[in-house]
Amino acid sequence: MTTGALKPLRSLTLLLGLLLALPSVAEWGPKALLASLAEAVQPELRFVEERHDELLGIPLRSEGRLEFRAPDYLAKTIERGGDGSFVIEGDSLQVTRRGELHQIPLDSHPALRALATALRASLGGDYAALAEQFALELRGEPAQWRLILVPHQREVRRLLESLELGGSDARLLRISAYERGGQRSVTTLIYPDGD
Repeated sequence: MTTGALKPLRSLTLLLGLLLALPSVAEWGPKALLASLAEAVQPELRFVEERHDELLGIPLRSEGRLEFRAPDYLAKTIERGGDGSFVIEGDSLQVTRRGELHQIPLDSHPALRALATALRASLGGDYAALAEQFALELRGEPAQWRLILVPHQREVRRLLESLELGGSDARLLRISAYERGGQRSVTTLIYPDGD
């Protein structure tokens, strides 16, 4: 075979190599992202939350800990910038403020149920539960992604317009909740290794 005949063969080999690499790119989507989040989930993370209200004009800031145990335990403890704790387990939300405990069934508050589902299903990699409650749109690429969640139920959308989860590779770094009336909260997750 002559050198000139090898050039098309090399080009074809290169093209085949590129085509074989495409399935890994094509696999990138909400299911793959959620599976990677579930594999890398941390049982406890620090958080910083800023709540923005157009009427106040300045963000309210709180800090604390988030704990997650698959499939359905999620606890948020505020340590600075407020007080209280929130524990979602099963179909119930327990709120403790100023030493008083309140039990709230999630079924009585569709927006709370949607928010609980979004957080637990994202951390636990439960694509089916997430897709049942939300329309999902993944933007970006694995190194820097955003997963936008828009509630299916009109009743939920009256309070919660959308949620946006943002991160890098298998790490959820930010949770933004956009509410009706211009309010939003942005929660930044802080990992033990400082990322």
